[in-house]
Amino acid sequence: GEHAPIALALLHECFLADASPWDGYIAALPKAADAGLDVPLLWSQEEREAFASSTTYPVRELLDDIAADYAWLEANAFSQAPDLFPASIFSYERYLWAHAVALAKAVRVGETLAIMPGAAETRREVPGGVGASASAAEVQVRTSGGLFSKKETMALLVATCDVEAGGPGGGATGG
Repeated sequence: GEHAPIALALLHECFLADASPWDGYIAALPKAADAGLDVPLLWSQEEREAFASSTTYPVRELLDDIAADYAWLEANAFSQAPDLFPASIFSYERYLWAHAVALAKAVRVGETLAIMPGAAETRREVPGGVGASASAAEVQVRTSGGLFSKKETMALLVATCDVEAGGPGGGATGG
């Protein structure tokens, strides 16, 4: 699926550890057992079965797709180069965790799905909405430079409403 490249990139950055420029962000991500990553992919089999009748989120199909992707990666890449893909980092459980993070944290930046630190944390509950959410910010893609300088594309996180520090969508940890 479209989250697989992000999942693999997350695992690669985990492999690089403190040599990764993303090390601090990766360390701050919720782990599978944390309540901060309450994603159906990581629920118990019993919890997923109770959710199975839902037509809005086909968890079983997604898990099957992720398992098939992982089986292919294991057979064609991970097992072929264990020094580049150590099992402690590139296990099925970690791959599933990385997908859960991608599903929870990825945002659209133009046409691209990406993890942009801070962007997913701006989501907040809509007053009066049942399970609805809105964003306290939007991601804008801009290009700068050009004629006499290097042309660069950047993603900006722009507030769309007032957000109190530490409140939903505000502060360092979001809400």
